[in-house]
Amino acid sequence: MASSSSKKISVKCSEGMVLEVDETLVNVSPTMKRLIEEKCNESSIVITLPNISSETLSKIIEFIKLDLESDVTLNNVGVESADADCKASESLTSFNNLKLEFTKIDVDTLLHLITAAHYLKIEKIYDLGCEETARRIRGNTPEQIRQIFKIKNDFTPEEEEENKRLLLTPWFLK
Repeated sequence: MASSSSKKISVKCSEGMVLEVDETLVNVSPTMKRLIEEKCNESSIVITLPNISSETLSKIIEFIKLDLESDVTLNNVGVESADADCKASESLTSFNNLKLEFTKIDVDTLLHLITAAHYLKIEKIYDLGCEETARRIRGNTPEQIRQIFKIKNDFTPEEEEENKRLLLTPWFLK
């Protein structure tokens, strides 16, 4: 979807690094789009994202590219096209590849991506990140979840025992 002749936007990240990003990719985010519109009178546009690292932004851009490629494939499918099923299958494969990329990310990066996607209002990345987080939590004990997400247990031993007792007590006896 992004052409080689599209305009480049400079995006300054939290550590001061500036990334040159195609305007098409930047416009996927309502937040970045608004920041560009605010600077429309300036000759060279530099938008600043003080809470997003260059590593996180690079990952988000990678996901946006994958997503836009799958959308283009899906939109190019003609109803009467003989290879419509093949194109739809390719689009689904591209989307599944996007989901698969989330499974390869470490927890810290995943949480940074979710936070950044929320700030940038990129729903698909946010939703996929939350889905991956839920997948990682599913079936784990509270202790395992604390280990996965590096969460300090702030319950006293007495509170911990009370929580376990409440979990084992049928709801109608509480």
